[in-house]
Amino acid sequence: EKVPGFTVGRNLPKLGYKGVESCELSFDDCFVPANALLGGVEGQGFTQMMGGLEIGRIQVAARAIGVARAAFDDALDYATQRETFGQPIWRHQSVGNLLADMATQITAGQRLNYHAAERFDTGVRADLEAGMAKLFCSEMASKVTLDAIRIHGGHGYSTEFDVERYYRDAPLMIVGEGTNEIQRNAWNDAEPRMSPRCIRDPRWGVQLRDNCSGAPDRLSSELALRRTHGLGEVRAPHGGPRGPAACPPD
Repeated sequence: EKVPGFTVGRNLPKLGYKGVESCELSFDDCFVPANALLGGVEGQGFTQMMGGLEIGRIQVAARAIGVARAAFDDALDYATQRETFGQPIWRHQSVGNLLADMATQITAGQRLNYHAAERFDTGVRADLEAGMAKLFCSEMASKVTLDAIRIHGGHGYSTEFDVERYYRDAPLMIVGEGTNEIQRNAWNDAEPRMSPRCIRDPRWGVQLRDNCSGAPDRLSSELALRRTHGLGEVRAPHGGPRGPAACPPD
């Protein structure tokens, strides 16, 4: 249905992600009826949008892992088939080391994102974990795709090979869902409530402490509670009521 005042403008050319169309949208004295309100509650749009950042950043991290893995797979195939000086190039130490680093970083990114996704699924606040996963995985994808081009040599710069497309797609994950500079700032702002204890220990089940506030008094009271009773707070799935959960002793 055509709405007066709403127009779709020109397509926006992009470096990568060309399979997803981007264009300008213009609203000029455009009347939007109340029954078209997104979210159902007036004035809550910003809150609702921010509420999607955790899953959004986990999703961006997953996309970055996928792009990196595709680049690694292509680089490994090429290094196995391409021969110089009588042997496949992966046997040359410089190329083999690149592949080893690529595989290591991809695996690390997967584990970091699994951790963030697991926290999100159990209802525990996961904004910092999602931000760290998005930060690490997007930077990792940028490096891995560039290393894939290095392994391909001159062929990597040709559009006949997919690695140049992966290299162009990777930067979107660095700036999407909040730039990586924002992810670092968010961690710095919340640093008083972050510690190695925030990492899930499988021996103890659900994460023991909800990362809800960086306020010193809240943090002190939580630490005192944990030391005295071995209890902490977790958030129930879907933002439900909080209650005690078992946690490891300090």
